[in-house]
Amino acid sequence: MGQYHMVVNLTKREFIHPHKLGSGLKLWEQIANGANGGTGAALLVLLAASNGRGGGDLDVEDNWHGPERVFPRDNAQPGPMPETYSEIAKRTVGRWAGDQIAVVGDYAKDGDLPPEFEAEDIYTLANSHESAEALAAEYDGFARKAEAEKDAPERATNYRRIAAKIRKEGLFTDISDDVLAVLVHELDLKITDNTGWRQIERPNDHSDFVRKVAEIQVGVNGGYETYNNVLSALTALVNKARTLV
Repeated sequence: MGQYHMVVNLTKREFIHPHKLGSGLKLWEQIANGANGGTGAALLVLLAASNGRGGGDLDVEDNWHGPERVFPRDNAQPGPMPETYSEIAKRTVGRWAGDQIAVVGDYAKDGDLPPEFEAEDIYTLANSHESAEALAAEYDGFARKAEAEKDAPERATNYRRIAAKIRKEGLFTDISDDVLAVLVHELDLKITDNTGWRQIERPNDHSDFVRKVAEIQVGVNGGYETYNNVLSALTALVNKARTLV
């Protein structure tokens, strides 16, 4: 079975959930699903220590990048800012700057991080659960089942330990929705399915169009090298066009 990973803030006891950002849980999936945001873009948002001091920074006070900014009306000015967005951006952009951050899997062992973090428990604590008490009760149930088997006392003891830890320390806080709100604003993303593993699209992404045109050109001239050259040229052309809009 594959290993699932969460991006966690060990300092603030917070995490971002890949499924809520449109990505799979495995490391490869989180890299491959990054075209429409994902955990990589989320980390850039959260770790930005000096945002707001130059052009191309993320919106906080003024709306330079959101879909509410329309042309030619807002050609030389920011567009109207959605009522609640500025507060979301203020508490999210740079929120994790300077903190201890780790990507921790459900197969983690305590030796993977300094001992005070008890890495083996992090994935359990940094996940989307109904409540701390509900999760603790679930582990109590695991312990009772292990005790009934009589040949699994170590597992039963470990389940009881985790249940007690959850009740004492609580769970990590999920801040995925705030981060997604920033990505939706900055990249004009569209959430097409908001249940479970969210499906997120970027309507203004022309990469598929560029690839199709390149494939047509390859059909005329042939050759892998030609395909790469055409693809690079068309991608550069589209990117240049975006800066002129």
